[in-house]
Amino acid sequence: APSASAFLIHLAPHRAASPSAMGSGVSAEMLANSSQEEVQKAYAEQSPEGQEKLKEALSKMGEKSSLCASPAQTKEPKSPSSAKRPLMDLLQQGYTNCQQSLLLLPKFEEMFGSMDADANGKVKVSELGPCADMMVHAVEGVESKEELMKQFDANGDGVLTKEEWAKVSEQAVKSIQSKMAKGMISRGDGEDWSEEMKPVWAELKAKIEKLV
Repeated sequence: APSASAFLIHLAPHRAASPSAMGSGVSAEMLANSSQEEVQKAYAEQSPEGQEKLKEALSKMGEKSSLCASPAQTKEPKSPSSAKRPLMDLLQQGYTNCQQSLLLLPKFEEMFGSMDADANGKVKVSELGPCADMMVHAVEGVESKEELMKQFDANGDGVLTKEEWAKVSEQAVKSIQSKMAKGMISRGDGEDWSEEMKPVWAELKAKIEKLV
């Protein structure tokens, strides 16, 4: 391997001890004539503070502190397609999560029993508790419990039956799916995909659009 002296030209001419013998007290001078691999290993064995001091010493001497990069810290440049892959994975996982939001439907429907305090199979606005607040937030076009009641009270009797609450639950799940899908489409369309990844996104987008 090429000697580090080619890069550390102003260091003392003596041979440095091996990195394992240097311990945590290694200095730039001690690395004279060491191989590049030995310099990297010695750097890796230092504390974060020691690493910064070693790089600073090399920099002041006009040498390349990049020698201090250990093999583990050196990363190969990513190709355009691999650089975009994490985002694509995220979008694909988001699509899966969006589909699984259907699992919320039975849980939403079960909320009816907790609100129907007198167990008469009907709930009034006054009985719509925190559960309904979540529905108000989820359902598009609804800003209050009163609006929720008005929109889903099919017969206009001022109460929601279990069947009517099921409609509320269904609409809430659809709204959640739609919001998630729109967010993913916006994120994906805003990305500068490589030629390799463009058809992958187009295929995934077509699936996501069905949930809007």
